[in-house]
Amino acid sequence: MAKIKFIADESVDFPLRYLDKYHQRSNVECTNSAKKKKFYDFVRSKNDMAKENECHMTWCCYNFTILSRAYHELGLEPERFW
Repeated sequence: MAKIKFIADESVDFPLRYLDKYHQRSNVECTNSAKKKKFYDFVRSKNDMAKENECHMTWCCYNFTILSRAYHELGLEPERFW
């Protein structure tokens, strides 16, 4: 209960700092939710290392789908770095 009181007090005393933290948390929750909707909420692997690799690959695939969508729908061109 003390944590909730601290958060409530911080939102009143330092509203900009509170809103920055809330915005970050909201973005993380939205991103996690979108990834889970696209690739489901579970891993299929049995081995611990394979589970970790599968999680990393789902994040890579999710990021690739977001970049691909931005490229095709918004017409954004990636910058060349070589």
